[in-house]
Amino acid sequence: MFLPNDGVRMRRSLAVTVAIASLFTLSTAVPAGATDTTQATAGLIARVAPDQGDVLVGQLTDDGVAVEFEGGVVSVPIDAQSAVVLADTKIGDELKVSLPAELVVEDGRVAEDGTIVYDGADASAAVQVLEDGSTRLQTITNSATGPHEFTYTFGDNVRPVEGEGGRIELLADYGGVAMVVAHVDEAWANDADGDAVPTSYRVEGDALVQVVEPAADTQYPVVADPKVTRTWWNTTVYFNRNETATMAFTAGGIAAMAALIPDVTISKIVAAGAGVSSAYIGLIFNRNKCLKFVYYAHAANVWQEYAGAEAGGYCR
Repeated sequence: MFLPNDGVRMRRSLAVTVAIASLFTLSTAVPAGATDTTQATAGLIARVAPDQGDVLVGQLTDDGVAVEFEGGVVSVPIDAQSAVVLADTKIGDELKVSLPAELVVEDGRVAEDGTIVYDGADASAAVQVLEDGSTRLQTITNSATGPHEFTYTFGDNVRPVEGEGGRIELLADYGGVAMVVAHVDEAWANDADGDAVPTSYRVEGDALVQVVEPAADTQYPVVADPKVTRTWWNTTVYFNRNETATMAFTAGGIAAMAALIPDVTISKIVAAGAGVSSAYIGLIFNRNKCLKFVYYAHAANVWQEYAGAEAGGYCR
């Protein structure tokens, strides 16, 4: 016979079972306990890497670590084959960054300072989310026989293009407009003594390769790092030749192009720019150049012209 209190007992029992199962899943899916090598790697980075701000400690999830801050969240996986995801919570847009294809590493473990470390024999990887929302994806090469080139990819529609001063811009193509969604700071690499090791980036199609060039007296391990910063506030939208022509002929063309921009705020501002003189845009087009829109969250927005190698030659 089923009594009223039996339902309460069953619900309590089910809740306890679910809680225990959740804890078991979390402990097995996320090996959070820092090993000696995990702590040693985090300590090495703290000692030799440039000081670019405090490392944030995230919350454990079923499959990794989530670090939240105003406007976004960075999800760092425990599975080394999965991508680090930099998500813009305002527009629901995600940037996915792979760990280097050259590395053979174990699942990640979380060090006491919040660094997620992926240990490997020849080289390791480590991910840190900094207080400004940027993400450092570091490689640690253990010896001269380890890898010294590291390949990163950023998802299906995102490609790196060379910017100024060694900086790399990550350009997302939304099927009509191209928008800068993130940038990668100038490359750096330091050896175990904290001395700089020559390093640079090379763009290969949709991939970004960091090349580290040690000298004979380089002390291992060597730490190298692309620092990726999601474009949370300021960005640039590029229009190609066809789109520039469309906007030059009709003010309505500007509104039509604006609809292709995923960021609602930027889309509205561009649409409002229908008042921009078609004659002005026509002059840009007739000079064999293209139009770009530079959005500043805390300043005036700017329409400009561009051409050549800018935006990876998108003006075509």
